[in-house]
Amino acid sequence: MNFEIRDNVEPDFSKKRIVCIGCSCTWGHGIEQNETWPHYLEKLLGRDYQCLNMSKCGDGLGEIIPRYKRYDDFIEPKICIVQPPSFVRQPFPGIQEESEKTFSYFGCSLTISPYENMEKIVSKIDYLEACPLMIDLEMERLKLFYEYLLSKNVKLILILYKYIDPCSMGELKFFYNKYFKDLEKFCNKNKISHIPQFNFYKNKDKKYLLDQTHPNKYGCEVFANKIYKKMLEERVISIKFNQKKKRKL
Repeated sequence: MNFEIRDNVEPDFSKKRIVCIGCSCTWGHGIEQNETWPHYLEKLLGRDYQCLNMSKCGDGLGEIIPRYKRYDDFIEPKICIVQPPSFVRQPFPGIQEESEKTFSYFGCSLTISPYENMEKIVSKIDYLEACPLMIDLEMERLKLFYEYLLSKNVKLILILYKYIDPCSMGELKFFYNKYFKDLEKFCNKNKISHIPQFNFYKNKDKKYLLDQTHPNKYGCEVFANKIYKKMLEERVISIKFNQKKKRKL
């Protein structure tokens, strides 16, 4: 059965399963499966746990949540770790395609060449009017998903990874920051375990980045260690791990 797990990894029902979902930053754009943060986290957790990477490049919550629901009854995860993607899923420059395409966002149509600079693309449509609606939609999706996980007795962990994204340019930066503040408020209100405002660029740690957006294997190790520490602190995983030596990747 195809569970849409990276590299067609099969669930191991002898272990406690953790599903990791997000966009290309979780899937592992530009790196091998054994260099992703779900892989490193699995190594830190030890032989009793399995981390299943069900992410896809370019997906938003509207794609990753339905994918999780298609398979969760069979996989029966104990924990779901979500890296919420950017609330705006836009065409990125550099796509190897010369023909123009039409993209639609909440009734706004935009015909562009994928080669165009993102600043020029943004200038062609009033995204500022659509942004609040996009944020509200993503937050509603997350709220419903959280309630769904509660009904299944699955623990939710959120990674609020503030990557540098074309949609954070100019005036859109206000909405991009608002989205992460809303995510943080949601986590605090519902006492959801989360890694707040995690940003490699805060200290100009470019050694952890593959490009302007995606973590490389070293960045993924940082991801994994931060998540592992949070899971121990909040006793998301068995307390016996606290009594063992710190695991090495």
